[in-house]
Amino acid sequence: MNKKQELLDFLQAELFNPIIDSPYISPEIKYDFLTILDTLKNFSAEGILSYFWNMMANDEVQMIFSNRLMEEGFYNYPELVDTFKSHFTYEWLLS
Repeated sequence: MNKKQELLDFLQAELFNPIIDSPYISPEIKYDFLTILDTLKNFSAEGILSYFWNMMANDEVQMIFSNRLMEEGFYNYPELVDTFKSHFTYEWLLS
């Protein structure tokens, strides 16, 4: 499996699918995350890492997403970001 597919598989299994498939998450948030997923699919592995680290894991954005998602019953966004950041590093990308 290539690096891009590994990133997408992780994000889909751990972030996107649970949000998109949840009966409790609003259509607006589902749309936002579907749009992000479609965007990520167009990036290289390096582009996905850069986008996630600079956008999704940014402290302010992480707080906004965490609050929005927690209000709708999705509580593990901060832990997911931490797992992503500890596993998918530039060292991992270059390995």
